Amino acid sequence: MNNKIIGNRGEDIACKFLINNGFEIIDRNYQKRIGEIDIICFKKGILHFFEVKTVSRETFNYVNIEKFKPEDNVTREKISKIEKTANIFMNEKGFNDEYVQIDLITVYLLKKEKEWGIDDPEYLIKYYSNINFI
Repeated sequence: MNNKIIGNRGEDIACKFLINNGFEIIDRNYQKRIGEIDIICFKKGILHFFEVKTVSRETFNYVNIEKFKPEDNVTREKISKIEKTANIFMNEKGFNDEYVQIDLITVYLLKKEKEWGIDDPEYLIKYYSNINFI
């Protein structure tokens, strides 16, 4: 199992989900010393900063998905790093006056990496809006 491959696959799936739901992708894997933002989008006057958490069957091995929650790994410290990195992005790109929110997407890949076909693997996706206020 390669976490980088699994993470990239999850981010690709998340981007397709976002595009299909009317989001405009502005940037991916935006990195600064303080942290990284997986996906940056714009929709209806709101600038969205997405954290994407992906798990594969190797990770949760068909345990009860309701008990295994990757979203629980998004800590207040992680959100703080995203907020600081988002501020740098907004200053660099001139988005200072935009409404901003931090969102989370979790992707559960339902097959092991070696079982993936040419197309996207089977997956479940969950979208959590505005997690900066949890």
